[in-house]
Amino acid sequence: MDFCWKIIDNNSKIIGILMGIPAVLAPIFLYKNYKINKKQADQSINRFSVYINQGFRSINGKTINILLNIEVTNQSKQRITLTPSLKLFYLDQSLIERSVSIMYDKSKLENNNEVSNLEELPTSIGLDALDIKIGWVNFTLPNHLKESRIEKYSVFISDNEGNQKSTDILLLKDIINEENR
Repeated sequence: MDFCWKIIDNNSKIIGILMGIPAVLAPIFLYKNYKINKKQADQSINRFSVYINQGFRSINGKTINILLNIEVTNQSKQRITLTPSLKLFYLDQSLIERSVSIMYDKSKLENNNEVSNLEELPTSIGLDALDIKIGWVNFTLPNHLKESRIEKYSVFISDNEGNQKSTDILLLKDIINEENR
């Protein structure tokens, strides 16, 4: 047993250095592993964007539809499903700014004869990795807003995990169907 202690005493500096090498290398390997995992996690996060190409108000009798041509981009490396909605910011009769959200209903666009030939997006927009889709979405203006001054139209795109992106448009061109007026 004394022999072992003599070897340890004579080589204590070497043993100390050998024991210290893993202590120095462990944080380096941990940091590299952290960076790799962070990069993989960033690539799997649902990153997407939305852009409004153009917008119209379709006035057909007593119904006013908001037609928006949007571009949705999936910037992540996984498939995602997105849902559009519209938030209107308007001034009420007391000139107080209010807002209302409207969900997209594809059937409303299908029933609008003037715009039925437009390429519409589905209610749930499925995008493959790094994919882009462009199409029309339609929202029916609530009756109580027909005479209101709408300040801003904001399109919100939401994924299944609750992430949201939005873009705004301030002015829309009017399409008026004179036959039904």
